[in-house]
Amino acid sequence: MDALSQELETIIKELLTNNEKPLAEVFRIIDFPPYFKFGPHKHQRIEINIVTKGYCTMQFESEIVGFNKNDCMIVFPDTEHYFEVSAKKVTLAQLEFNLDIFTDLQVAPLEKSMVLLHRILTNSQSYIKIFNNLEIKSLVQHIVSEIQQQREGFEIMTRLLYAQLFMVISRHIREKISFPITRAHPVLIKSLEYIQSHFTENIDLSQLAAQSNISDRYLRKLFQENLKISPVDYLLSLRIDLAKTILKSNDSGLKEIAYLCGFSSPQYFSLKFKQHTGITPMVYKKLLFRNL
Repeated sequence: MDALSQELETIIKELLTNNEKPLAEVFRIIDFPPYFKFGPHKHQRIEINIVTKGYCTMQFESEIVGFNKNDCMIVFPDTEHYFEVSAKKVTLAQLEFNLDIFTDLQVAPLEKSMVLLHRILTNSQSYIKIFNNLEIKSLVQHIVSEIQQQREGFEIMTRLLYAQLFMVISRHIREKISFPITRAHPVLIKSLEYIQSHFTENIDLSQLAAQSNISDRYLRKLFQENLKISPVDYLLSLRIDLAKTILKSNDSGLKEIAYLCGFSSPQYFSLKFKQHTGITPMVYKKLLFRNL
């Protein structure tokens, strides 16, 4: 049995023993009214929120990040943040918890396997934003439900769900930040993570380069040498992938999808979508439903 398997076996045994630590400090599905504001505040807990309805923003120091329906926001411990609702009410599934509910997750083999866990334990960033991930949404809602209802065996079920949630998020991070090289340039990693967290917003690539004290030309060179793609094309690929997901999952109009994905107009969205896929968004949607 390898080291990771042994550690997993230890964790399963731990799940079957009593643990007096609370499974979560906050666990709820909650509506916030229009223009609601809270903060700034910070805490030692990990905070995971899923937007189930509406739109809201989080501010981290001078950075404002928007979250739409099905987006996930993970706020790291001791990170000061400020929450604000737009002109329409927003509904969140909320979890706030400490790692001591699941102490064996902190062992080295699992830390290497779970990117999310490693980033939390090393305080490597303030937050993570994940777009439109229905698997993560379902797991968070399931955890909230288990703790609220407290059915037979809910403690074991909840900790298993936590482990699954950590792994799903870690897989998502690894899949989104993958490189065809052994060691990626730290500036490239920083730029990729920023684009992935803000690609539905207006990103100025010149400013992005300036943040790392490099030129636009050098940023393009890093992308081309390591990913065989330009920063602009990488940004467009993320927006198109999100558009495909939305087209599959709901009946939003072309204008709404364009703005949700960060395009300046429905016309520009349609043009870039066709260049990327060979067909228009509406044809893409019709083909999807024809194949159901």
